[in-house]
Amino acid sequence: MNYQSALDIARKPYEYTIALFGISKMQFWLGRYYAAMSSYKRALKESTNAHDVELSKAGLIKSEAYADRPLLAYRSIPLEPAFTTPEMTIAAAQATLWADQADLTKKILTKYQPITQTIPPNSNLGRDLKDLAWQTSLNTHPNVLTPSAFDAEDSEHFSVLRSALDYSHYWSYHYQSFVGMEQIRYKQSSSLLNAQGVYFRQKWRPTRTLTFNGKLEPTRYQRWNPLLWLANASYRPNDYFGVEWLTKNEIVETFPAFSHHISGYQQAATVCLSPVPYVRFNGSMSRLNLSDDNIRNGYFISATTTLWTVMGLNLTLQNRGYTDKFVSPYYFSPNEYNASAAILRVGGRVHSVWHYYLDGGLGVQNIGITGNPTATSPTRQWGIGLNGPINSYLVLNAYYAMSRQVSAFLGSPDYKYQYGAISLSALL
Repeated sequence: MNYQSALDIARKPYEYTIALFGISKMQFWLGRYYAAMSSYKRALKESTNAHDVELSKAGLIKSEAYADRPLLAYRSIPLEPAFTTPEMTIAAAQATLWADQADLTKKILTKYQPITQTIPPNSNLGRDLKDLAWQTSLNTHPNVLTPSAFDAEDSEHFSVLRSALDYSHYWSYHYQSFVGMEQIRYKQSSSLLNAQGVYFRQKWRPTRTLTFNGKLEPTRYQRWNPLLWLANASYRPNDYFGVEWLTKNEIVETFPAFSHHISGYQQAATVCLSPVPYVRFNGSMSRLNLSDDNIRNGYFISATTTLWTVMGLNLTLQNRGYTDKFVSPYYFSPNEYNASAAILRVGGRVHSVWHYYLDGGLGVQNIGITGNPTATSPTRQWGIGLNGPINSYLVLNAYYAMSRQVSAFLGSPDYKYQYGAISLSALL
């Protein structure tokens, strides 16, 4: 007899509860998280004792978190009474961590350690606990030292190697400070340029929904010492809506631009919407004021949907472009640029704590420069990433990506761009 049949013939409250628990768990493990939410809500109404009420609530919170509604799940966590089950402890910890409230995750795992110690390490809850432990530690550890390297190169032999050493101090949920230094090497054929920078960054969260970031980086190039900076604010009141504002001063990274000390002051606004299950929209507008008096206005829009929840399979459709027509001899500046792509990404977890993703996409683009014939040309791209703990004090993060496009200019070779990065965070 299956759980639905058991529910159909149930007459006593405890029979309803057992059948509903079985239905809810099967729906959850099949990745039908919204169906599981409905079933757990019904089980919550049918439960007749405190233990079953807590298990129903735990299942509801866990389903909400897995359904990409972490803030809803976080706000569903009961304040009283104290948790008595491993299921509620793990569900509450996941909801707070995925809602970007790692300080609360740490409090939950610390307070209910006597409960989590009873969880078998190789059970589903045990694997969840291992994954929670290292992420919580990384996000709340007082002192973290992170060396990193970023390398990028294109088919025109222009390359950037960026090495950095970052130190962060976690004061509290509201304040986190970063200081670091970086060494940059630019190279193209016989040309070589080195730059050094020292930066300070501060994160401030006055509330649970509002975040401010600020960064200053005095940088030294050959015969040029620009001050780079960044400021942004983000507001995310719920799982359905979020906004972000970014402004920064940056360097245009080409050798002709280096020679003319060209920088850019950029402003951008982004809106994120998730009105229906498993669908997310992003849209942004940007304005870049270049120091050579050019202005570049741009846009980016995307829609992402989850195709297969269990496998973490997502499809993203995106479009980006510039709306200004100008040509500069010092950097990439077409008077027409528009690119669209469809990208598939699969992501998941292996060995409890290692997270990975693999993506690939196809698209089309239009690039035009005055006096040059143009045509629509195909593009393709792929990427891979991995992060997780080596041990209790070292966390690895690495990724690589490559994009290739057939030139829209007649007689020009294909253009390829590839980049990758690796970092190792040491919890001191």
